[in-house]
Amino acid sequence: MRTFRKKFRNTQAYPRLFSYGVVFLLASCGGGGGSGGGSDNALNDSAAPTATITFPPSQSSTDGDSITLRGTASDAENSVTSVSVNGIEATSADGFATWSATVSLSKGVNLLTVKTTDNQSNTNSTAAQVVIKGHSETTWGEPRAITLDSANNRALVIDEQTTFLVSVDLTTGVRTVISDDSWPVNIDYPEGIAFDSTNNRALVIDSRLDTTVGIDLSTGERSIFAVDNDIPTTNPSGIAIDSANNRALVVDSTTEALVAIDLDTEVRTVVSATDNAYEFDGPVGVSVDIESNRAFIGDTLGDDAVLIAIDLNTGVRTLFSSTAGSAFTSDNIESVGVALDSANDRVLMMVYVDTGPTLLAVSLATGAQTILSDFETPNTNNLFMEPSDVIIDADNNRALVSDKERREIIAVDLTTGARTVASTAATPSSLNGLSSPEGLTFDVENGRALLTSGPNVLAVDMITGERTVLSGEKVPNGINNFGRPHGIALDYDNNRALVADASLNALMAVDLTTGARTIVSDDSTTDGGDSFNAPYGVALDSDNNRALVMNGGAGGLVSVNLTTGVRTVLSSSTVPNTDNPFGKADVLALDSANNRVLVTNSNNGRGIIAVDLDTGVRTVLSDASIPSSNSSDGFGNSDGIVMDSANNRVLVTSNSVDSLFSIDLTTGARTLLSSPTTPNDINGFELPADLLLDSENNRLLVLDAELNTLFEVDLETGQRVVFSRGIPND
Repeated sequence: MRTFRKKFRNTQAYPRLFSYGVVFLLASCGGGGGSGGGSDNALNDSAAPTATITFPPSQSSTDGDSITLRGTASDAENSVTSVSVNGIEATSADGFATWSATVSLSKGVNLLTVKTTDNQSNTNSTAAQVVIKGHSETTWGEPRAITLDSANNRALVIDEQTTFLVSVDLTTGVRTVISDDSWPVNIDYPEGIAFDSTNNRALVIDSRLDTTVGIDLSTGERSIFAVDNDIPTTNPSGIAIDSANNRALVVDSTTEALVAIDLDTEVRTVVSATDNAYEFDGPVGVSVDIESNRAFIGDTLGDDAVLIAIDLNTGVRTLFSSTAGSAFTSDNIESVGVALDSANDRVLMMVYVDTGPTLLAVSLATGAQTILSDFETPNTNNLFMEPSDVIIDADNNRALVSDKERREIIAVDLTTGARTVASTAATPSSLNGLSSPEGLTFDVENGRALLTSGPNVLAVDMITGERTVLSGEKVPNGINNFGRPHGIALDYDNNRALVADASLNALMAVDLTTGARTIVSDDSTTDGGDSFNAPYGVALDSDNNRALVMNGGAGGLVSVNLTTGVRTVLSSSTVPNTDNPFGKADVLALDSANNRVLVTNSNNGRGIIAVDLDTGVRTVLSDASIPSSNSSDGFGNSDGIVMDSANNRVLVTSNSVDSLFSIDLTTGARTLLSSPTTPNDINGFELPADLLLDSENNRLLVLDAELNTLFEVDLETGQRVVFSRGIPND
């Protein structure tokens, strides 16, 4: 009996041991052994810690070679023991409730992955991720001409604006400078480029200096190629390598000749001179058809773009194809580049027509033309703007087009004609680029930022940074077009954005769904009351059914009834009195909790003026002497202000010192958050304008009117990354 009971107890023990063994094995599946103590729930927990990245955003770019990530981590049952980013251990002072880690970046796209572990060794190897484009990637001026170096998986691009020779990785689109303008041999106006693989050099023609420059691809050194002899090339407009004959072929626009330059001796000979059969008019580009021993040159004849074939043995020219008689209705069709697509038995010719730049495919068998890619073929994505050259990247079944206005390399699928961005200086692309942006606000209900840029209101996706036109010259129509839109504020009750237009002297409304524009108040408003004078900033005071609009300069603060459009001066240099007059007052933010509106005031030594919402009385919240006489944190001219009520402060940009400040709402004390040297000089502001605060996600976006860039700023460290960037102003 005792034996039975003993066996019974032992048999009960085995399941218990087995049960604990299961827990142990499950924990192992989560990332390894370890006990760690804690409750039974903790002991049975197999869930790894979760994590979020609070900075940088999910997609961004930086000029730096490293980035400090900040984030949070938590575990419902256990304690977090480790957080790392791409193998770099994070540091924390609160058990990884918050953490930071500094990681190095490579050029191009970097995927940063957070790994978390708890005290039960449960591990999540992909707890959170962000993508950031890496450091010091070369920006474009105007990519003018392009050639292919397939062996090194790159395109070689000569930039018209900087005259730099830039390498573009064909896989990642990453750009690297091979040769800059520091060499004694100058390039003034590059017109074309060819890759001489045998001698590992690029040959660049300069139509202004009438020279051909050789650039060593290993060192970047520049030298004059083929010094003038009795056959000079003047105003060269196209160059290609004729590898079968070890020579470069150069189109001479002045003499209207095709000139050959021996790659070894640099001796020049004329392949084809002007003859009665065909004289060049505006030759651009040359492409060699080795199998047929001929060259193709794009040209313009009268109102038509033409393709000329030249026999490389005899020099005889023939008109191979012309847009004459085509469906194009342009009075002047211009050719800008040609490329042989031998795999598809055709030549691609880039032309300008009335509907926009068009990439034509010209059959080598018949000379017939078809549209491969244009403003509607196969779609409207990534449209050409100012294409300047085209090459074939046969290994990837695409053509590569350099576009000077977009400052991008556009890839065109050789089968479908679909266009994608192969390399860009913009973030995430140049589509709907920024143009001297002014006003910015956060449309939280639609997950987007709204900003005024040129004649448009753009919407910026708060996750991807992609830009779309919400309202503009032709979107959704041409009714009530903007003149010069500045400040913008949201009126959710009426599903609209309010926009102050300085050129039209008007307050406009933009439907948040359709983008349709209507006039809320302007000079034509019946019994409109006090006039606008170049209105700049705008804020919504919904409690009083009005918009508050800041007239430009010292024009005063105007109240606009949202129902009638009637305008009334709430506060000016003489209303309700002359105390604390406005100087250069532009932008404003509503401080409802204190029944006031805060106005930036750049002149008269005053920084921020508070205006009572009932009386219009002005008081100084913060300036060079308030709260102290220490003016070291003075912010000068300001074009941006946003409330951060949760932290009892207002955030202000300064375009005088290119910095971001916080101002205490009670004392007026100023604190520098981000500047050209704080916390470092990476991704510095040049002309910071408006800003928006995403309080829920603790994100601050700052608009830079000079760089056409939307920066995200880490509110704890002052770090800056590029969230959305158009093209910098020249």
